[in-house]
Amino acid sequence: MDLPYEIPCPALLICGEKDHAGSCIRYNKAWHKNTGIPLVWIEGAGHNSNTDAPDKVNDLIQEFIDTQVLR
Repeated sequence: MDLPYEIPCPALLICGEKDHAGSCIRYNKAWHKNTGIPLVWIEGAGHNSNTDAPDKVNDLIQEFIDTQVLR
């Protein structure tokens, strides 16, 4: 994926495994493959994984933040 911009800070992709909105799954897989940005799949979640599985999404975000603070 050739983006017209770079993300110069740490990032985390979170995607519901049942996300059928547009091409989200395909785009997230390509973005992960081409940039190395970590990609986490939320089991049973759709396009709004933060609504479908808020505790899981919040835990992932907190873990991500915690690992960045320690760097």
